[in-house]
Amino acid sequence: MIDELDRKLISELQKNRYSRYSKVAEELGISRSTVSRRINRLIKEKIIRIIGVPDIRILGENASAFIALKVEVKRIDDICQELSVFPSVFTITQVYGRWDILLSVLFPTVAELREFIKKELANITGINQIETLFVAETKKLTFGWVSTGNGFNQKSGDA
Repeated sequence: MIDELDRKLISELQKNRYSRYSKVAEELGISRSTVSRRINRLIKEKIIRIIGVPDIRILGENASAFIALKVEVKRIDDICQELSVFPSVFTITQVYGRWDILLSVLFPTVAELREFIKKELANITGINQIETLFVAETKKLTFGWVSTGNGFNQKSGDA
């Protein structure tokens, strides 16, 4: 699937996502055409994606929270599908343990977060318990993975 050079390419792109192919080529001691060809293949094979990550603080999204849900297990897939339509829900994760589903949500205001919980979540059949953890401050924000040579480890971005 990927080799050590691909891992190094991915690592270089994550160190500085604005790097030009010529700079990446220089760092890795390979040709610019090799960098271009390999990155295009990684994108085509959906191994990597090139995305823009907005700074939510600048955009005015001030109410970030994690919401833990205890649900009727037989409805978990249906509930996840219902939740997926809300644009302010940016992560839906099924988990094992005390909770069944964890959500990451982002709203412009706390009032909008509160309304989402009261009017939307409370009306989804099968949700039995809701716990909201309001984000006071983000200390680390992870965007992806970097190669260590033996696999991938998380790499943090600026929070």
